[in-house]
Amino acid sequence: MIRGLTCLAQSTSRINRKRLANIRRKKLQSKKTGARRTHQVVANPSADSSAPQTWIVGSLSLPRDLASPHVSELIIWLSEDGYVLNADPCDDIDSDKLILSLEATVAKPKIGNPGWPAVIRTASDKFGAWLKSHLGSRVLISIEATPEIESTSRLVLDFGNAADNGASRPSYLTTTIDVEQMAQFFENAARLYVTQPWRLVKSDTEVFSVCIPAIDVKDAAVIVIGQSQQSYGLLVFADYGQYNQYVSLAKAHAAGARVAANIRFVSLNYEHARDLDPSLREEVKRFGWKVAGPTAYPWPICVEENWATRPLSSNELVMLGVLSHALVQFLEDRRRFRTASVTKAKYSARYHLDYLGKPVDVELDFPHPAEGGDDAA
Repeated sequence: MIRGLTCLAQSTSRINRKRLANIRRKKLQSKKTGARRTHQVVANPSADSSAPQTWIVGSLSLPRDLASPHVSELIIWLSEDGYVLNADPCDDIDSDKLILSLEATVAKPKIGNPGWPAVIRTASDKFGAWLKSHLGSRVLISIEATPEIESTSRLVLDFGNAADNGASRPSYLTTTIDVEQMAQFFENAARLYVTQPWRLVKSDTEVFSVCIPAIDVKDAAVIVIGQSQQSYGLLVFADYGQYNQYVSLAKAHAAGARVAANIRFVSLNYEHARDLDPSLREEVKRFGWKVAGPTAYPWPICVEENWATRPLSSNELVMLGVLSHALVQFLEDRRRFRTASVTKAKYSARYHLDYLGKPVDVELDFPHPAEGGDDAA
């Protein structure tokens, strides 16, 4: 994720230099034997025509206050829907480092499964030439504008500048979210993780509705993610129309089309401790916030148009915390939920919760009223 790029640059520079030494040694051996250079990561990309996808690659030159003696640039790989696949730190980028970064991304992307893209888009003529020389006709190289790289670069720089101003460290806390609010959110997020809703909700196409009148949330569309054992959590859309747009974008992307995101949603993702900046882990420990396990560190974020991200507002954090609490209770009646999932009979519940010492009313419906469905018996 975007917030992890800076610590990734610091933590992987030593590994990256070792890999670079290995790839150069292999190239020298190849030249001596006259052998043709081949990929050693995965099979030929043309063999996986069932999942065509476009990757975007570019670079970011770090300003002096964010750079280090061994890290002055990032090679950034994005999926076409804006997710960061990899961000490799290095000093001056050359063809070897670009190909090393490509192979690392193919072998272990940060999002999705290993494998080759069908197309790589870059705005750099130099990157394009290096990739074409290395890949030949195996992957189509497209020289086009990459506004996604520019947006991501701005976010990285904003993150770095925010870290340098004030406490010089990333934090869960903001000017509108204090320790008590975050503690309550962590407690409810831990309860939700223990419930493992992605094991109960069979698909991320099953849509819940949530109403929280106290914070003006009405018929927001909620989906549970993690059924494929990746990216566990919740996505919350302001209404069913926003969710529908999200589905349309996903289908267009799966078909290989270029898509521009014009939607907004709030996300609760569960991260592994090792993927968090050490400062964030230390903050959780210092304040004693509840975490369900090493793979269950909650990360709340708002995704806006063109996949830009920002921290949550106070009300958005309350929404996620209240929703997490209510969803745990909603899924306790597993028989009724599974019946509704199969028959699409309406399952509704209302809860009167205490949140931060104040009463909060919550209404959950499944399936979402926009999908129709009969009242459950």
